[in-house]
Amino acid sequence: MKGVLTVLRAETYRMTRTRSLWVAWILLGLLTYLVASLAGEEMVGAHGGTEGLGWGPMAKGLHSGLVIGTLGLAFLAARSLAGDADAWILRLTVTRSASRLELVYGRFLLGFPLVLSVIGMSLLGAWLGGLGAGGYGDIVIDNFPIAYGEDLVDEGRRAVLGIFAPMICVWAFGLFVSSLSPGATPAVAVTLAALLALDLFKSLLGDYEPLVFTTYVPALTGTSASGEFVGIAQGFSDSGLLDKEYRMGIDYSIRTALVCVALAAWRTVRRPL
Repeated sequence: MKGVLTVLRAETYRMTRTRSLWVAWILLGLLTYLVASLAGEEMVGAHGGTEGLGWGPMAKGLHSGLVIGTLGLAFLAARSLAGDADAWILRLTVTRSASRLELVYGRFLLGFPLVLSVIGMSLLGAWLGGLGAGGYGDIVIDNFPIAYGEDLVDEGRRAVLGIFAPMICVWAFGLFVSSLSPGATPAVAVTLAALLALDLFKSLLGDYEPLVFTTYVPALTGTSASGEFVGIAQGFSDSGLLDKEYRMGIDYSIRTALVCVALAAWRTVRRPL
């Protein structure tokens, strides 16, 4: 356990002092802000003086930021263990402060603050963009309320909680691929290609599609909680995940993440230094 915390502290320290990551985080926030602002201009033009115009643009900006942020998490996870092996950090670590298992578990725990930071930055940029697009409150069209602000806040909170486990699963999947790869570059390529393939072709699985974790990951396709929140925030009553689908997304993502971490640990222990 001590080695796990040592790895987590060391990686957190390194991440917080990496300038390129700070730039990436700032760009992510700017991207979500721009998406929300542009979506707000379209909505203003379409509905004129409608109230509560900020919800739809905010949801679009949030979802866009989560899609980009998820890919960034996959990139960081994929190059982690394989990059350590390339740079001989893996050998240095296990001879001084942590075992190989602790190295994998520490890397896995690092995903939690990273996922939270992606969600937080995306939410901040999207909220500011939506605020400038018309503000929040009840969505009113032609003097008729089609959605209430309190309900939208609850749906937004539900969407954020619903995508946390799938994003952690992406991080764990990246670690698993990284543990198998001979180097950081092929690990990143395989991870991103696999996520793209699973996202594009999961519909071919038919009834088994809900069992694939990418079904619930923020992406251009699929039924992620953040993607469904876009429809809810625009006032569409047929949007949103059923309680069963919502729970399945969290449940299967957690199970898949645990399997990926276990396999990554098994492979790392047997990896030649």
